[in-house]
Amino acid sequence: MPTCSQSEKLKEALLHFQTQIEREVEIDDQTQVHSWAEGVREAFDELEAIVDEQRTRIHTKLYSAIGDHDESQQKQIRELREADTRIDQLSEIVKSQLIVLSMQSSAEVDARIVNQGSDEEPVLQVIDRGTELIHWVRDQEESVTSWFAEAFAGGAT
Repeated sequence: MPTCSQSEKLKEALLHFQTQIEREVEIDDQTQVHSWAEGVREAFDELEAIVDEQRTRIHTKLYSAIGDHDESQQKQIRELREADTRIDQLSEIVKSQLIVLSMQSSAEVDARIVNQGSDEEPVLQVIDRGTELIHWVRDQEESVTSWFAEAFAGGAT
């Protein structure tokens, strides 16, 4: 695979994660649920690594550069950092839900543990929170990119 920009890597990882979440799964078939959860988990792990790099390396540098360039941007920087924090929180929720779902759908787990609620609920929770995470990450990247360009073009508000 040819090297591509960090932005392209993020777009690809988001699309892969979304594709995995949207794969059809027969909720009554624990083997299929387990396979689905593992595919989603692999795509999530890839996405999480890229998002973490974006947040810790790239966003930190951008926020610092803009803050150094224009002190009046501190409110916007704070809002963007809060969105980064929300993305981190959603990532942790999705990760936890995937772990639980994988355990529940595993053949080694005692049936009494698996049957503690609707079979559909854990899958739907992963889909809902995963989709929410995708939207937050896409919105955040768009916001950071647009704001950075505007800040240095002199059009920041």
